Amino acid sequence: TWTWASALAEAGYATTLVGKMHLDPPKARLGFDRMELCELRYRKDEYERWLESHGVLQPVLAATAASPLRFGIADWPLDAGQHRISWVRDRAIARLTARDDARPFLLVVSFLAPHAPYDPPEPFASMYDPRAQILPTDRWEGLRAMPPGLAAMRRIFPRSNISPDLLRRALARYLALVSQIDDAIGAIAAHLDLEQTL
Repeated sequence: TWTWASALAEAGYATTLVGKMHLDPPKARLGFDRMELCELRYRKDEYERWLESHGVLQPVLAATAASPLRFGIADWPLDAGQHRISWVRDRAIARLTARDDARPFLLVVSFLAPHAPYDPPEPFASMYDPRAQILPTDRWEGLRAMPPGLAAMRRIFPRSNISPDLLRRALARYLALVSQIDDAIGAIAAHLDLEQTL
């Protein structure tokens, strides 16, 4: 299968993917020399193996399993350095610092967040007050014109079944995950020579 990563690999690039890819099959290489996946969807990806090697996989799986009952809201059970966003950040930085400067390099960094589970660690979890969140009033009618998978969200998550309090809490957690990703991207960018980076 031709991909832009395989084209770059054929041109001599070292190609690395860190984070989410939602591949089918899960370990399809698609042109990447190295892949470090963080899906929390496919069992035993690199992030799950890392959690397991530190003896903390079960608390994460338990928190994640409970989240659908609360519209995706979950309490992160570990310290911030063990969160999936932190892991992707740290693995990306490790790949940047270990690369061969004599060879062109492609690094794709993809975060699983900010969708459910909405489980930001502190200090991000308390950055946004749920009471201050303004909820949309469109009843998700705009989703009617979307592709079928997105349009189905109206049926899967009908707002009439979710309390405004729960929606505000989910929105505050969502925004916290966006802030955590922004922080992680800043840390990764600090390891780039932006004059030599596309």
